[in-house]
Amino acid sequence: VVAQHSYGVRRVGQSDPIDAHTVFRMASVSKGFAAVLAGQLVEQQHVHWDDTLRHHLPYFRLKDRLHTNSITLRHTLSHTTGLKEYAGSSLIYEDYSCARMLRSLSNVPLCGAPNDTFTYQNAVYSAVAEVARKTTGYRYEYLLDSLIFQPLGMPHASTGYRAMVNRTNKGMPHTYSRRYGWRPNGIRNKWYNV
Repeated sequence: VVAQHSYGVRRVGQSDPIDAHTVFRMASVSKGFAAVLAGQLVEQQHVHWDDTLRHHLPYFRLKDRLHTNSITLRHTLSHTTGLKEYAGSSLIYEDYSCARMLRSLSNVPLCGAPNDTFTYQNAVYSAVAEVARKTTGYRYEYLLDSLIFQPLGMPHASTGYRAMVNRTNKGMPHTYSRRYGWRPNGIRNKWYNV
């Protein structure tokens, strides 16, 4: 390491500085961790890139049967499922479990065949967590901690709401508006369901 420094404060209007141990909600950056975990599960032969979601999650259904039976782990991780962009993302705010949210995708619009189009996803991407749990018998949170966070020396990293809100050294999420500038948001439990 040539240089290392942290900048800023944890919450606008307060003076607590961000440091090397400040935790942040990762939001979509968590997709990178999900993909690395999936790669490890492929390496350990728990799953294969071209396994269909339906193979591991028999309850998984979309509007079209052929489409349902075609979506693979590879399609899921590359955002090429053929689902309309952000399909089912509103379900994240419904306080659904991951499995229930995936079951609810049977009503979302399709925009093409798997592998034809890139459309950014949140809801169906979470299928990685359910596939990991089904194939290893371990919860997604445990797998991330034991296979990624701990080996990389990331003792402050976590995946749960409770772990985040209980940390005193955390950066708050903020939103910006022209009228009010930067304002902190609360940390919502619903963000941690999937």
